[in-house]
Amino acid sequence: MNSQDNSGLFISSIAFASMSKRAQDAVLEATGLSSAFREIVSKKSIPFDEQDDGPFAMDQDFAKLFLENCSPKTKKVLQHFCSVGGSATGKEIEDALGIGSLRGVWSGLTTRIRKLTGNPKAVVIDWIWDDEKEVWDGQMHRETVKSLSGLLKA
Repeated sequence: MNSQDNSGLFISSIAFASMSKRAQDAVLEATGLSSAFREIVSKKSIPFDEQDDGPFAMDQDFAKLFLENCSPKTKKVLQHFCSVGGSATGKEIEDALGIGSLRGVWSGLTTRIRKLTGNPKAVVIDWIWDDEKEVWDGQMHRETVKSLSGLLKA
């Protein structure tokens, strides 16, 4: 007979980091852990300290968290964007996938990254208007491309 007690509650660092600060504080208070623990877990799971102004750099753990509850359409768009190296025009993505307007996808990506990071300026894809080509050029951070590519393989 096994005398080891395996009962209890497990909350992954990814799940913990996705909780609101209020929920995190409640869990820490209930378990008697200090707020320092919350800071360590959050920094390990969400690499948003010292981010540049450009597109957000996701590590593997954050990319997993980011993809939770993303629609199949959003995942398909991200997969294609990564497959072309993380740099493409909006028109190229729409034409390649043939799934109509992607405004909702772009809006959803921005809303999600800002919610998860708490940074009102965070973006997954940095869009810049190209006057010469008359298109929006999108650029994803190379670390994000690497992290998402491994998770979005078909």
